[in-house]
Amino acid sequence: MSLIQTAIAASLIMAAPGAALAVSEHSHQAGGPAAAVKSLAAGLAQPDYSLDPEYGSVSLAEGFTPDPYVINLLAGGELDADSSLSGYSLGWAGDQRCRGNIAYAPDFRLYYEAGGFLPLIIRAAAAFDTTLVVNAPDGTWYCDDDSGEGVQAMLQWDQPLSGQYDIWVGAYSSSNNYQPARLEISEILNGSNFGGSLDFTATPLHGLITLTSGFTPDPRIVNVYVRGEVAVPNELHNGYAGDGRCRGYTGSAPDLSVQYRAGSIFPLVLRALADFDTTLVVNAPDGSWHCDDDSGDSVQAQLVFRQPATGRYDIWFGSYGSGRNGQPGRIEISEFE
Repeated sequence: MSLIQTAIAASLIMAAPGAALAVSEHSHQAGGPAAAVKSLAAGLAQPDYSLDPEYGSVSLAEGFTPDPYVINLLAGGELDADSSLSGYSLGWAGDQRCRGNIAYAPDFRLYYEAGGFLPLIIRAAAAFDTTLVVNAPDGTWYCDDDSGEGVQAMLQWDQPLSGQYDIWVGAYSSSNNYQPARLEISEILNGSNFGGSLDFTATPLHGLITLTSGFTPDPRIVNVYVRGEVAVPNELHNGYAGDGRCRGYTGSAPDLSVQYRAGSIFPLVLRALADFDTTLVVNAPDGSWHCDDDSGDSVQAQLVFRQPATGRYDIWFGSYGSGRNGQPGRIEISEFE
């Protein structure tokens, strides 16, 4: 134990014999023993919830919609989560594994009003191994590495507190620092209650691209990853493109939106490609829904609009089976079948 760590431990013992280090730091009073601990700890390289969050904040009350609430951000940072939080007793949520790389300042801040009925779930998703660190309203630190789907991080509180949650999304490997990731705040148990809906009003995760018929290069390729919080409703399809099989799991917001200016010659072809069985859902400019499971090569999804309309196409990339959150794939936009 270092000299600083020894001093911190001694201060805690004097302040409250037998108390865990996970004290209610958000309610520290200036000049008291806890403030002395904070002052000593400030000299260490550790996450600092007093800093402004990099990607903003939100106030949510139990029963909020849409669910999940989604924040797109860049994961990771310059701090090693394990060493920077090694002196703290962790709360009982997640796998308690402080891993990966995080920033000094929180990535996001949640002000949450609990209602006593629903859990609070915080998830990270990316095309790589994510981690989570959260400082809860009572000052307790929580860590997770792999409690979500695959190698994704998730923290769940069955009886959440009201108050401020400061959230860090980490990258397990430093090679993934500052790569795109997704933070989800939910009250829906992933894997047991897929209650989300496809929301074409939401900001597409991978942006909006504008194309005019005859575009090059063809195909236009956008790399994406699976998000699995929504089970695609089987009865959704009411358009003509694709096999009409609305299947699989995807995200609430579109993965990609395409603003397309049609010509009179070429079809518009959309494909979902990956090393697993993919699905596609598209909301067309006229508001119609189009679904496909296996119209492409093998078990790949493809939608062909033979007389495409000019306007916006919102595209959801999905996996046929659950449990593939964070796995990579790509959307191809083409005018050749």
